[in-house]
Amino acid sequence: MKSASNIDVQSAALDLADVQLALARWYDFLDWSALSEHAREASLRGTPVWLFESAVESVITGDVDTLASRLHERPELVSARSTRITSFDPPVHAATLLHYVAANAVEAYRKTPSYAVQIVKLLLEAGARADMYGQPCTVMCMLVSSCRPAEAGVQVALVNTLLDFGASIEGDSRWGSPLIDRARVWLSRRRRGAGPTWSQSR
Repeated sequence: MKSASNIDVQSAALDLADVQLALARWYDFLDWSALSEHAREASLRGTPVWLFESAVESVITGDVDTLASRLHERPELVSARSTRITSFDPPVHAATLLHYVAANAVEAYRKTPSYAVQIVKLLLEAGARADMYGQPCTVMCMLVSSCRPAEAGVQVALVNTLLDFGASIEGDSRWGSPLIDRARVWLSRRRRGAGPTWSQSR
């Protein structure tokens, strides 16, 4: 269907499995089975999936008070990781709450909140590591190469906050440098005539 026209798609005969797969992919799950299993676990109050996903919602909506309460009750949440099985490579991105602030290599419909700096400070003060890894980059690498924090107007402030808590601007030599990652993004956007640039996101 990738090369099909809108008319072809609209006139195509779809069965239940097609609809289930489309719905699963809309939410970035691998398939219907992965979505339904995750939904089942996320609906059971008190399960690890429910606790983590509830905290993620607090992160991406900028609900500082609710997140602070959850971290006080469950301090292990700062190092918990997503168990979602996605359609990406690798299928389990294993993002932490800190990675969700960068809104990169996680679910596409989740964005960086305007209160992101307060969220990051709260997570770091609760014990999250500034250089925490997630498939296979640090939070800094994901942050500087993500359009979501720039669109929210908080990218530079988030970089400075991570640096204040000891994040490495050079990253890990095995996976490259956040500075080089940002330069690639900036050059790519300049070639396309797009914005905002790094300086414009301050």
